Amino acid sequence: MKTNLIFLLFILAITNCGSKNSTNKCQHFNESITVINYGNLNRDEIAQLIKKIQSLNPAVIGLKVFFVNEKQGDDDLKELIAADNIVLPVRVMGNELKKSYFKNQSFGASDLILNEKTNRVDEFLIYENYNEDTIKSFSVKILEKYSNTYKPDLKESKYQSIDFNGNCYCFIVADHTIIDNIYKDHIENNIVLLGYLGEEFEISGCIKEDKDVHYTEFNDGEKMYSTIISANVLYTLMKQQGIE
Repeated sequence: MKTNLIFLLFILAITNCGSKNSTNKCQHFNESITVINYGNLNRDEIAQLIKKIQSLNPAVIGLKVFFVNEKQGDDDLKELIAADNIVLPVRVMGNELKKSYFKNQSFGASDLILNEKTNRVDEFLIYENYNEDTIKSFSVKILEKYSNTYKPDLKESKYQSIDFNGNCYCFIVADHTIIDNIYKDHIENNIVLLGYLGEEFEISGCIKEDKDVHYTEFNDGEKMYSTIISANVLYTLMKQQGIE
């Protein structure tokens, strides 16, 4: 059953990628970025999911979640998040740096920019300034761990336009409920983005609810989950430097 479901996800992606329906059009179906939905999992369940993903040997895991306060039973999660191949986001708000309470984690500045005039996400940050420090963005930190050849240009403008590849059809996407050993080929040595794609992700339509969803410049205002937008940011950076 799970094998059939994963096969169906790929058939849907390939069928919709580049189809005549512009809503589903992709520049290029990307197989280097695997997006996994954690839905409404609690912290212990997220820890178990990270263990399962790590057992499949990803190159890097970008974990799009803020753990603001410590909770009882976090010891397992603390140990997992300290892994060298996990990146968490932080928020730079003026002179304040807001990040998960965990120590010893690799982190990058939240990089999606909402255009207040258009109410769309169309740009991202390469880095953020915090006091006298330069904090590389979440996507840059992920890509540095993925590729030894990637070199961000921190001397240029910190703002860049997103070169959208497309919506969920344009990446390998799965719900946490179907991650097991048959998904190994799509996680091993890949970038894994672990984020929110609804209570339970279904590829049909890409979006089931408006939580953590933004309008984008793709197809003149198409909505995407922020995790899918982050996949497009990674696609943009990889395309710029010819990284597969």
